[in-house]
Order: sequence, then C-alpha cells, then structure tokens
Amino acid sequence: MDVAAALKSLVMTSSNTTAIGLGINTMTLGRGGLEVDAMTFHAASGTLSSAGTLIIAGGTFNAPRGNLTLARDLIYNSGTFDHNSGTVYFVTNSIIRGSNVCSLANVTITGALTAPTGTLNVASNFVNNGTFNHAGGLV
Repeated sequence: MDVAAALKSLVMTSSNTTAIGLGINTMTLGRGGLEVDAMTFHAASGTLSSAGTLIIAGGTFNAPRGNLTLARDLIYNSGTFDHNSGTVYFVTNSIIRGSNVCSLANVTITGALTAPTGTLNVASNFVNNGTFNHAGGLV
C-alpha cells in the first residue's frame, strides 16, 4: 500500500499466494477488525490500529515493527504470527485466545488484558498500566 487507509474490516481468505503489505503507512480498522485466513499480511514499518478483533486462522500475519494497537481480542488458531519485534498495545478489554501459543515481542496494557490459559510468550518488555489477568496461564 502506498497510502494510509481506514477500513471497517479486512478479511483475507484467498488461497492464492497474494500478499498485502503496509509499508511505512498507517492502517486503521473499525470494529470489523482483521481476519487472516490465508495469504500474507505484512505490516513492515507501518502502524496498525484495530477497533475490532484480530483473528489469525491461517496464512501469515507479520505485525508492524512499530505499533499494533488492539481494542478487542487477539485470536490465534493456526497459520503464522510474526511479532516483528514490535509493540502490541491492548487499550480496552482484550483477551488473547486460540489454539496456538502466542509469542509477542513487547506488550503494553492500558486497558485490561486476559492472557490465554496456556502460555503467552513475551520476548522483551511487558508494561502493565492497566489490568492484567493471567487466567491461570504461564507468561
């Protein structure tokens, strides 16, 4: 993408090898969120903000090297989630769930975050300026 974009939602379900790259731009998603069922979403150095849920159910999601701001849940069931050494901001009431182990580089909580009941990997910084519920899982 060569321009900033604001979308209600984005669903990537094609089974071909097409990729969407954000580059250095900003993408803002509404309450419909982002669903990656196939294909590749590559945020690169851009900024991604979603008022809806981020669902990774196949394909590849490469998070931004900068900021990924989530106002809803992160659901990781299959496919590939690459944290790209960026920071995920959880800004409202969010839950991390799904069947795959989620690995994040940096986490900042300003709202409330409920971790998965299994394992949540955080490679670097974990900043809690809100409410964190471990849900009996391992961080």
